Amino acid sequence: VSLPAGTPVHGVSSGAALAWRTHHETSASRVVVVGDARRNELWIGRFRCDGAYPAQEGIWEVVPHDRVSSEWTEGGVVWVSPDWHRIGASLKAAGVGGGRLIEARCHPRARDVAELAAAGVAAGLAPAPLVPMYLNPAVVVAPRFAAG
Repeated sequence: VSLPAGTPVHGVSSGAALAWRTHHETSASRVVVVGDARRNELWIGRFRCDGAYPAQEGIWEVVPHDRVSSEWTEGGVVWVSPDWHRIGASLKAAGVGGGRLIEARCHPRARDVAELAAAGVAAGLAPAPLVPMYLNPAVVVAPRFAAG
């Protein structure tokens, strides 16, 4: 609930919003949203988009570039990424084109988030948690020189 008016807030995953946008642009019933997790790894979320609201299949995962699961490369799946400029070549090399690979940098739009929030409220769905999600542990680098 937002403060101070107590207005209800319905969180929407940006991955779900991007999957929903991709579904509407391509008619795909399954969408994989993938991005650059750095450290030679990808973050991946899978969505089924055959209803009024995209349903995430499984959890967000971090996998090495060379370990993209074959279950995600079947035909009929559309792959989309906000990080195409950084990972496009590795996605092509991994053979994710068994589905369809959108070869452009894609981002969810504010309107997609708003429409999904409204659809979620109308369907009585629980909102996504209103917290940032970190798939990799924090990296701490010790200072090179001690204060003295």
